[in-house]
Amino acid sequence: MKKLIHEIHRRSLWQVLGIYVAAAWVVLQVVDVVTDNFGLPTWVAPASLVLLLVGLPIVLATAFVQEGVGPGGAREGESGSDDTGPAAEGARTDAAAARPATPSRVQPGSAARASARSLCFASSAMSPPAHL
Repeated sequence: MKKLIHEIHRRSLWQVLGIYVAAAWVVLQVVDVVTDNFGLPTWVAPASLVLLLVGLPIVLATAFVQEGVGPGGAREGESGSDDTGPAAEGARTDAAAARPATPSRVQPGSAARASARSLCFASSAMSPPAHL
């Protein structure tokens, strides 16, 4: 039992439960208002409560399972290749550092902006507006 409570805390299932309960309360309030205003049958509110109660264990089970899944669908501690550990992470970091840097945003008044302005108005007898 102690191990289960530790796993619940580690996987933050209390947060999922709290968010689900709060969202379910909001949904039930909306269903109550909509049922009263639109004259829906009386079974709509209890049916929505039953659906929310059926969905609770599904959401908790999904949160429990998904907590251990990392990016790319691999579980924590698993990898698609044998390259694990700090050396492999360093290799990935070095590969990312070796990529060429993307050009920074063109600043107003730069040569690129001035040439673009002259191209826009090259065939026109008009002069460019002052704000360009």
